[in-house]
Amino acid sequence: MLRSIANIFVPLLPGLIAAGTLMGINNIIVNSAHAEALAQGIQATANMSAAQVVLQQQGLLEISTIMGIIASGLFSLLAVFTGIFAAKEFKGTEILGGILGAITIAPQVAILGLTPGQGGLIGVIFAVWISCWLEKRLRRYIPSMIDVIATPTLTIIIMTALLLFGIMPVAGVVSNGILGSLSGILQHGGLAAGFILSSLFPFLISLGLHQGLIPIHLELIQATGSSQLFAIQIMSNSGMVGAAIAVLIMTKDPVMKRVAKGAIPTSILAVGEPTIFGVNIPAGFAFITGSIGAGFGGMMIVLLDVTANGVGAAGLSALPLIADGKYLQYIFSWLVGASIAFVLTYVVGRIRKYQ
Repeated sequence: MLRSIANIFVPLLPGLIAAGTLMGINNIIVNSAHAEALAQGIQATANMSAAQVVLQQQGLLEISTIMGIIASGLFSLLAVFTGIFAAKEFKGTEILGGILGAITIAPQVAILGLTPGQGGLIGVIFAVWISCWLEKRLRRYIPSMIDVIATPTLTIIIMTALLLFGIMPVAGVVSNGILGSLSGILQHGGLAAGFILSSLFPFLISLGLHQGLIPIHLELIQATGSSQLFAIQIMSNSGMVGAAIAVLIMTKDPVMKRVAKGAIPTSILAVGEPTIFGVNIPAGFAFITGSIGAGFGGMMIVLLDVTANGVGAAGLSALPLIADGKYLQYIFSWLVGASIAFVLTYVVGRIRKYQ
């Protein structure tokens, strides 16, 4: 199931990363303008907020507006894009998947007692999965002469009724349950939850299943404005980098040294896969010690209450995604995870006489 979800969101990743990064940069610009407006006592006008007045004075209003449009252009229609790629994954008609996604965010659903977006992306994916199954079954019985008209029409009529009166209400309960459970784990599990979750993420990444958590991150961001789970997840990057640096220092294998020298800067900047697959898994023990180090990074994320208001790459590339201006806290957490992973990997490596 997670692989299918990952396959749906992998094509969306470039857009999510771009829009999330621009959203983060824009948040920095707007927050800075808001702080300056408060400091200087600048008031809002009839057409602009106080922050927008400052941005206009600085010549940044148009740039900030454009970045905001780009970010909202993706996230406001994310259900539509998810529906399209879900239909592609489940071998159905992609535009029908897009229509089902659009239905879930239509304002008119409020007339039926629903909330636009109720059930989130989980409901969209489930609805599209059923739709693709139904579409294939209908094609078996509908004559080819009218297939091009009857099949999509019947599919969308049946699925719209099922979506509005069955899937969205149930998916809303499920989605709220998942978000409530995760929030409860982080709230009551404290540092232990941060350690366990962060130390487990490298295993998900190694299996290619971590992208399956994107809808949960996005639901958390939509519901609360930020996702601490994503901030915890990307601490896996710190542990893998710390372990890889220790391997680089210890190994005498020229091939491993060359791979590590190329993988480590890439992972520091963005993604941890190069150090995971190129260095730590081949070394064996370094993957375990790196995961433990990542756990300590996750503990610091919880301790310092670091969250993210977007999803994207890890490492330094995640800085614009960090909410509430807690960039130093994020860097400190990352350094803690990397340092402990380095020490653990180096000590274990020397005990094992790794070369």
